Amino acid sequence: MIRVVIDTNVLISAFLFGGKPQEVLNLVIEKKIRLVTSEALENELYDVLGKKFKFSQEMLQFIRSEIDAIALKAYPAQKVNLIISNPNDNMVLECALAGKAHYIISGDRHHLLPIGFFNDIKIGSPSDFLKE
Repeated sequence: MIRVVIDTNVLISAFLFGGKPQEVLNLVIEKKIRLVTSEALENELYDVLGKKFKFSQEMLQFIRSEIDAIALKAYPAQKVNLIISNPNDNMVLECALAGKAHYIISGDRHHLLPIGFFNDIKIGSPSDFLKE
């Protein structure tokens, strides 16, 4: 089964707006693809949903339990310093390496998407991924 790291921006878009990000998340829920995540990515997700979008603690706990049930947890041991202008984006690459992902799905047009490939891991938008 194909393993994907879904960047925080795509997951937030799936939860709030639907569209292509929701289609990608539905593939995870339907067990057609395998979500790979890490503690750092999950913490970023819950932090943004709670602080910026005011999700309740109950909703955050529900999302956490759902992600725990469907995702493969990666434990990055290797640090990546490829993205200098926004070092937090490196945690997506670290997760993909540790989780042996085949694809990184991101909406980050400034840092991740321009890379295209990282160690044979394809990086694309939700639309790009769904086309393939």
